[in-house]
Amino acid sequence: MKPSWQERGGYFRGTPAFLGCLLVAERFDELLALIDTAPHLSWSFRRFGMRALAAMWRSDEAIEDAQNSLGLNDSPAAIARACEEILLKAGRSDEAYDRFALEANRTGTHLATRRALIKKYPDKEPRGGPSRIRAKSYLKGSWHNSVYHDI
Repeated sequence: MKPSWQERGGYFRGTPAFLGCLLVAERFDELLALIDTAPHLSWSFRRFGMRALAAMWRSDEAIEDAQNSLGLNDSPAAIARACEEILLKAGRSDEAYDRFALEANRTGTHLATRRALIKKYPDKEPRGGPSRIRAKSYLKGSWHNSVYHDI
């Protein structure tokens, strides 16, 4: 696979399958070394490295790597969901809620987002309700957000 990354374009359609096989085979060091040689920073590749780090109980490194891999065409919500999942599996639900819950569980409406948060975190009271959701919106500067902030 390394030779295909060095060719013009650096694309090989079997890359996700190959990285997934390394992950399932628990060849984490080899997987991480291969990802470090990737021709471009992409969440589609880095997510395998994040899962490998999490499997090695290096959750802080996994979260840092995931956040650093945010590229132009990558979904911040997908990265937030992955980071939230790692923290929840590590038993760090307070940190998961504070850092990633809102972005990871954002849905089409404020009410649906609130319901998703209550379902995933039944022991937590959603702080601020819809106003907190609006305040942390990733749509800063849009007309939709300005309408809510002017009220």
